[in-house]
Amino acid sequence: MVDAVLDDLLQKATSQELPAALQAGPPRLMRPYDVPSPDAPERLNAVSGPDLFALPPLLGYGAAFATMAEAFKHTRLHAFDFIEAEDRLERYRDAITAISGDQPIRLIGLSGGALLAFEVAKSLEAAGHRVADLILLDTPANLAPVGRSDEDVDAKIQADLAHLHDRMISEGGQYGRAARNAEAHQALVAKMRAFITYLDPLVTEGAIAADIHQIRSIQHWDTEAAWHRWSELTIGQYLTYRGLGNHADMLDQASGPANAAIIEDILRGSGDGSVAFDAASSGAGQSLAERV
Repeated sequence: MVDAVLDDLLQKATSQELPAALQAGPPRLMRPYDVPSPDAPERLNAVSGPDLFALPPLLGYGAAFATMAEAFKHTRLHAFDFIEAEDRLERYRDAITAISGDQPIRLIGLSGGALLAFEVAKSLEAAGHRVADLILLDTPANLAPVGRSDEDVDAKIQADLAHLHDRMISEGGQYGRAARNAEAHQALVAKMRAFITYLDPLVTEGAIAADIHQIRSIQHWDTEAAWHRWSELTIGQYLTYRGLGNHADMLDQASGPANAAIIEDILRGSGDGSVAFDAASSGAGQSLAERV
């Protein structure tokens, strides 16, 4: 996915691999690594249609949704970076409502971004705003806090970046020119650390009125209880769908367009779970080695 390409280039900014990656093509006209990130989301496409607000995966940048945004035909995608300030939920709420006005709000997130999107949905509803849909991309609920030392957090950051190295190289590093300096690299690591520190103690609890839509990857992981928990967190509908790609690939060029089509069906009101995920044969209980 796009985020993966960017992050490895940041790590390798002083290596011999960077020049070849940069020759693959010019950067996109967007701000994947502003330092610091602004509160406002980045509009990733130019189509007309309902607004969809994306919360980023664990690497912390909304640029991860760029490929999916290009596949949307009738949906305007606004992608947020992770806001490191402690009042992030209020900031997300204000930024979203500045765009949505009185219209129903629709949110989407992958992995850590899906957990964050649920918290944003709760904040929006508590302030009197209507959230129509929350779309989760292959994300189980957090049933208990994660205990992790500072050293463990640093190790996770380095492991996640190392895990994404080959993909960043293979995808050509088209965002490399936008963020190839030490300051940007430090901002990336700081953002990941802040995101992990926010997510680790977070337990998914409470309830929202919005319908929750879960698009599962082709992988089978975590416990059935963690997946089922979402059905208890809405007074609306909880619907599941079979998506395309592994967990870490759901936004990339191979899987993103198909998953974008499912999302647009949901937003048009025809996403009724008819392409449902069969939990009974899901192999739940297996673990996923790397979550984005």
